[in-house]
Amino acid sequence: MAQTITKVFVVNASKRVTNHDIDLATQAVNHQVRDHFAPLWGIKAPAVVFTTATPTPAKGTAVITVYDTPDVDGALGYHTEDSGVVYGKVFAGVILDNGGTAHTGSVSISACLSHEVLETLGDPRVQLWASNDHGAQIAYEVCDPVQGDSYDIVVHGTSVAVSDFVTPAWFDDQQAGEQLNYLNTVTKPFTLRKDGYVVRMVEGRVTNVFGEAMPAWQKDLKRKHGRISRRAA
Repeated sequence: MAQTITKVFVVNASKRVTNHDIDLATQAVNHQVRDHFAPLWGIKAPAVVFTTATPTPAKGTAVITVYDTPDVDGALGYHTEDSGVVYGKVFAGVILDNGGTAHTGSVSISACLSHEVLETLGDPRVQLWASNDHGAQIAYEVCDPVQGDSYDIVVHGTSVAVSDFVTPAWFDDQQAGEQLNYLNTVTKPFTLRKDGYVVRMVEGRVTNVFGEAMPAWQKDLKRKHGRISRRAA
C-alpha cells in the first residue's frame, strides 16, 4: 500500500471533552500507529499529533477534528477527501449520548478517533474496494469489520481504548492462515466479528452487512449514511 499521509493532526472543537482527554487519546493512537498498525501494514508510521492551532491543509497531511454535533445525521465519525484535502471528524456528542465515554471501551471517543485515523491511513481518498471470491466488492475499511473490539494503551498511567483493525491479508481470500486482525480473533478473510460490519457492492448496488451482535442503535446510524463520498463510523 502506497503511503500518502505523513502526518495526522488532531484538533478538539468539542465542549464536552477536554483538550487533555483528546491529547491522551491522540498519544494512544500515535503509539498504536507506530508500534502496531504501521508494522502490520508495511508502511512508515506517520506522526499523529494533537494541536490547539488550526492546521493549514497541506499535501501529505490529514486533519481529524472532534466535534460535539454531527454534520451527518447520527454519525459517530467519518473520513473523506474534499478537493485534495484529507480530513475526518469524530462526534463526541453522539458517542456520549449513547452511553460512551472518553477513553473506555469500543464505544469511546478514543476508540472512534483511532478508527478514523487508521481508516484515513488505509484509504485516504475513500475510493478503494477489494474483490472477494463471491463476486462482491468490499469497501477498504480497516476497522469496520472488527469495530466492536478494542484494546487499551496506557498513556501516563491512564488506560486509553483504541480500535482493533484488520491487516492487508483480511482483504484477500487467498491469505487464510495469515494474521487477519491485530487481536487475532478473525480466522478467515472478509469475515466479521460479532459487532463488526462491512460495506458491500454487488453489480453497483451498495449495502451494509452487519455482524450478528451489532447493536440496533449503531445499525440505525449506519443505514443513514452512503459510502460513495464518505465513510461513516
